[in-house]
Amino acid sequence: MEPWRLKKEFGKDITFCTGIDIQRTLPFETPDGVKRVVKKMIEVYAPGGGFIISPTHNIEPDANPENIVAAYEAAQEYGKYPIS
Repeated sequence: MEPWRLKKEFGKDITFCTGIDIQRTLPFETPDGVKRVVKKMIEVYAPGGGFIISPTHNIEPDANPENIVAAYEAAQEYGKYPIS
């Protein structure tokens, strides 16, 4: 599925709770790669609200612990909505 298309088509009607792939990103990316993925998902899904960054499912045992930390750090850095 294409995140930008999902957001465009359904973003005004639903909240997305996803963004971090558990099959490729968390087990096989570098920590910097994970941060790029998280940042991109936030850039696509967050505008206008309705986004909760999370793994696509449970974090599996093959996930690199450094990547889990990198995902959390990127979410903290890039995932704040403006306070109005």
